[in-house]
Amino acid sequence: MRLGAPGDLGLLRYAHTDVDVAGVTIRRGDAVILSVNSANRDASVYTDAETFDPGRPERTHLGCGHGVPFCIGASLARVELRIVWRCAPPLTVASRSCP
Repeated sequence: MRLGAPGDLGLLRYAHTDVDVAGVTIRRGDAVILSVNSANRDASVYTDAETFDPGRPERTHLGCGHGVPFCIGASLARVELRIVWRCAPPLTVASRSCP
């Protein structure tokens, strides 16, 4: 979920007030496209942000949204994953040589 948020073509939002972000002024009413996948790869938040590591200490991500626009299926997905990890046979990392 962190590395590949579903449907992340960007979230269209409109600025409610003027704001400066990284030296760029976004004016009230300007359209802004927010990328959840980009936020989930923020190197200032995630150690080795581009690497898949199910045991990483940072457990937060925006794959299911945040606040009011939170995914209604997020709780079900968590329950399903707990069942999969509990019931699935042990997984190992296989390596092979590619021609």
